[in-house]
Amino acid sequence: MPLKNLNKRERLMASVTFWLALVAVVYGFLIEPLVGRWQSLESEIVSQKDILKKDLRILEKRKIIEAAYVDIVKEAQSREPQGAVDIMTSVETLSRNDSCLLVNIKPLGIQKRGSWQEVSIEITAEANAQQFSKFLYDLESSKTGMLRIKHFSLNPESAKPGILKGVFILNRILLD
Repeated sequence: MPLKNLNKRERLMASVTFWLALVAVVYGFLIEPLVGRWQSLESEIVSQKDILKKDLRILEKRKIIEAAYVDIVKEAQSREPQGAVDIMTSVETLSRNDSCLLVNIKPLGIQKRGSWQEVSIEITAEANAQQFSKFLYDLESSKTGMLRIKHFSLNPESAKPGILKGVFILNRILLD
C-alpha cells in the first residue's frame, strides 16, 4: 500500500485530503441537487396551495355565480334574438367539451342584409395549441351551421407558459 511508505504526518495529510475531497463530491453531486429539488418542489406546493385557495373561494360562491349566470342568460335571451343565444350556448358547450377556457363571450350585434341577418359574437378563449385547434375545428364543423370565423388573433399568454390566448369574431347567417 502506498500509505505505508509515508511518515505519520504525510499519512494524516493524505487522509484529511481524501475525506475533504469525499465530502466535496458528496455535497456537490448529492446534497446540493437534492436540496435544490426540494426547494423547487416546496415553492411549487406553495403556488398550488394558493391556486387551490382561490379555487375554493370561487367554489364557495358557486351558487351566487350560477344564479347571476342564469339572470344574465335570461336577460340576453330577452334582449338578443334567439340566434345569438343559440350560438353562444353552442360555443360554450363546445368549449367545455374541448377543454378550452372561455374568458369572455359577448354578442356584437346583428346586421340585417335583405332577407337574411348576420349575427356577430366576439370570443376570448385560453387553451394550449392542441385544444385550440380542436375547438376551432369543432366550431367550423358544428351542427349549428353557417358559422364562420371572421377575425382571429392568437397570442401566447405570458403568465401561463404553453397557454395561448385567442380573440376571434364568429359570424352566423340567419335567414328570415
